[in-house]
This record gives sequence, structure tokens and C-alpha cells, in this order.
Amino acid sequence: MTTRTKTVGALTFWCYLVWLLLTSPPTVESAAIGLVVSLLIAGSLVPLGSVVPPWRAVRMLRLVPFVAYKILRANLSLARRIWTPSLPLATGVVVVRSRFGDADRVAAVGIVSSLIVDNQIIDLDRSRRELAYHCIAVPPRDRRYEDIIGPLERRIAALTGDRDG
Repeated sequence: MTTRTKTVGALTFWCYLVWLLLTSPPTVESAAIGLVVSLLIAGSLVPLGSVVPPWRAVRMLRLVPFVAYKILRANLSLARRIWTPSLPLATGVVVVRSRFGDADRVAAVGIVSSLIVDNQIIDLDRSRRELAYHCIAVPPRDRRYEDIIGPLERRIAALTGDRDG
């Protein structure tokens, strides 16, 4: 199967999914028309480049429990710091270098990690693969990668079938 065929298939799927969501509940006629419209749109968008195939997007849903746990833990930790004045807020900005070699996965790490309030991404340098974070509690220099993005990068690498760059 060629790359063009895969791209048309993925684009058709995403367009058709949007069509079905917009025309809910679909009738037989609207479903058939939606499929034709989706194929036409996919064919016209192919020159713009590749798109995330649905099977990869479904695999990425495996990140949801991990990220939900990290969000809950970070929010509870922040609430504890706010309600306990004796706990200091040792805030600061740190730069963490990603081990990924491609800009797509570095950007994915930045987007997903920005959902967790412990460390908010403030800048992403794709060419140098560096992410700048504002931290509620700055981790020690030798633990920054592991405390901020290490576990997330390992999970993304496992889901995408790629090793660290």
C-alpha cells in the first residue's frame, strides 16, 4: 500500500468521522453522501502531507490513564502547597532536552506534559529538542529529565514503536 493511499484512507476516516458527528443521527442517505464528500476532501488534501492514521490515534489513548494520574497527583500536590503555608513554592524555569530525534514526538511531549500543573511548558525549541518549563518545585539538576518528561517519553516511544533518538 502506497503512502498516498494510506494518507487518503486516514483523511477519509477523519473527515467521515466529523461528518457523522455533525449529522448525528445519520440516515442512510447522509452516511452515503458523507462518504463521497469525505473521499473528495481527502483526495484534495493529500498534497498537503501525511496525517495521523486512526490506528495510531487509538494507540495514543493508552496514555490517558497515566496522564490522568499525573494530573490528579499534581493538582493535589499544588492544593496542599497552597493550603499549607509552611510548604515553600520553589518555582523556577528549567530547560529539559528531549531524547526524541523528531520534532513531532518532541511537540507531543510538550503538549501532553502541559496538561499537568507541576511543570508548565513555556517554550519549545524543536531544532535543539529542548523544552522550557516553569516548575512549581524545581527538581535537582540530575533529576530534571526523569521528573519532568522521562516517563512520558518512554510511554510515547512504546506507543509509537520507536526508540529514543
